[in-house]
Amino acid sequence: PESEALYGKDETYLNPSLPNEAAKELQWCWDSLSSTTLIGSLVVVYKDKRLFQAGICPPEAVLGPDAPTLGPIVEQCMKTGKGNYLANTVLFPGRKEFQSCLPANSQGILVQPIGSDGVLIAATGTVRGFGKVDQAWIATLGEKLEVTLENLDL
Repeated sequence: PESEALYGKDETYLNPSLPNEAAKELQWCWDSLSSTTLIGSLVVVYKDKRLFQAGICPPEAVLGPDAPTLGPIVEQCMKTGKGNYLANTVLFPGRKEFQSCLPANSQGILVQPIGSDGVLIAATGTVRGFGKVDQAWIATLGEKLEVTLENLDL
């Protein structure tokens, strides 16, 4: 598939209130995904806080602990415990709910719940850029992060 360079600035944000082990695990997730998939941007929101963001983000984004404004796709994902993959964002008007934290030209967006309190959002510059193995890996990372984050006092 043809890839498009994501538009924005390359940033990494790690919430300073996180314990060292949780911070290391979030960084490991990014390192793992960026070396094995076509991911271009990753956002982790948990208990209404941005815990981590890495890769390309919108040029106007100010990264901090406040969660980005998200909408019904994320809410449904957390409510049902099931991920959602917008494989070709041009076909999904709901893609606009991610523009506060992901590049506007993201070609694919994968939303994975972290229990019922959080979400991992991954973006790629390639239409259908996350294959079945990538989706399974991201789902596994969501489960792993749930175990890590569920007992933290955030």
